[in-house]
Amino acid sequence: MIIGGTLGLSMFAVWSQAGMPGWGGGGMMSGGWGMMMSGGFMWAAVGTMAAISVGAGTVSILGGYSIYKRPESSGAWGVAILISGIVGLVGMSGFFIGPILGIIGGILALTKK
Repeated sequence: MIIGGTLGLSMFAVWSQAGMPGWGGGGMMSGGWGMMMSGGFMWAAVGTMAAISVGAGTVSILGGYSIYKRPESSGAWGVAILISGIVGLVGMSGFFIGPILGIIGGILALTKK
């Protein structure tokens, strides 16, 4: 999820600098969506999605490490990992692989005896 968010943000930065149509920056599109994208709307949307992705990935990694170090806290961290997986899935982070693994890991942590 962390890599997916960072990769998405860097790809958008390269595309907007290269002047890809419809991606803002130095784009060839005028009017309509082009004005909104060059005005910062698209940067805000991509930045927000990247921040959600990186945040969800960080919570998943910290939760997994915390469960490894203190197995008695697996219930609380399982809930955190499950929620971060769902948020990552909604935020389309990690190309859906990371969020799905986070959801599975959160469920396994909650059912652990």
